[in-house]
Amino acid sequence: MTCAHAVRVAIQKIEGVASVDVSLPRGHAQVELKPGNRVRIEQLWEAVRKQGLTPKESRVVVVGKLAGTTLRVEPAGAVYEVSGRSGAGEEVKLEGTLAAPPKNDKATKGKPPVIISSSTP
Repeated sequence: MTCAHAVRVAIQKIEGVASVDVSLPRGHAQVELKPGNRVRIEQLWEAVRKQGLTPKESRVVVVGKLAGTTLRVEPAGAVYEVSGRSGAGEEVKLEGTLAAPPKNDKATKGKPPVIISSSTP
């Protein structure tokens, strides 16, 4: 079994994942999620870590309610801080990047990941 296969299988086991395409030479995994999923980016990062690899920056498309610089994503119950965008309770679709914190990083423990928004209002 190759590392790419192991990563693909680990991610596919997460409930709410529709498909996974992994390319280790490019250091890339493209994950498509099912509508109404409850998947959190932290679950994907942990699946990668369990395969002995280190997750890097993740490009994401996220739909949620923006209040100030906090984005709430339902039904996953995820909360993210947003850099480059703010709002007053409206539902938005953001495209951006999230950096995976180092494993067991005490400085980021308990803090929501920060989405660097590349979408326009």
